[in-house]
Amino acid sequence: MDLATQLHQYPNYFTQNNIENRRRLLRRLKSRIIAQQNFMERAALRATRFVGTTEFFLINLYVILLWIVLQSNIIPGVKPFDPFPFVFLITSISIETIFLTICILISQHQQEKFETLREQITLQFDIITEEEITKLMQLMVLMAQKQGIDVSQDNILLEMLKPIDLEQIEKTLERQIDL
Repeated sequence: MDLATQLHQYPNYFTQNNIENRRRLLRRLKSRIIAQQNFMERAALRATRFVGTTEFFLINLYVILLWIVLQSNIIPGVKPFDPFPFVFLITSISIETIFLTICILISQHQQEKFETLREQITLQFDIITEEEITKLMQLMVLMAQKQGIDVSQDNILLEMLKPIDLEQIEKTLERQIDL
């Protein structure tokens, strides 16, 4: 089956196939990033996933409430070892907070690596797409000229036919973000 027939019969095939290929590429790259993580990075990611749950919140809430009840001398026969102002509890919570903060920062760093990679992939796809669109426009101009249509006075079209100057874009962006 030739390309024209495929395009006619399956108009969304190429778009869907391309989208799925990009998704597979991102999944493979993310898997590689995950495979390169050391034990501490994997542990931090697992901890961060758990910390962001309702279960974690409820466990902390119940433990703190149980601690306060047990240490407030409310229950007969239970001798408090950390009476008010609950110094041991406050110290424990502070240590937990320090470790959770470190885990979250490690997780954010890993996410940043993946996002940087995703941005690079997107930029490369965008550059390829721009080149393809420019080539298609050049072909359309050639077809128009063969049909006797004069496009030489269309300054916008002529500007669009020029390849994008990536260095100029970089300089413009640097000025905009004050690098």
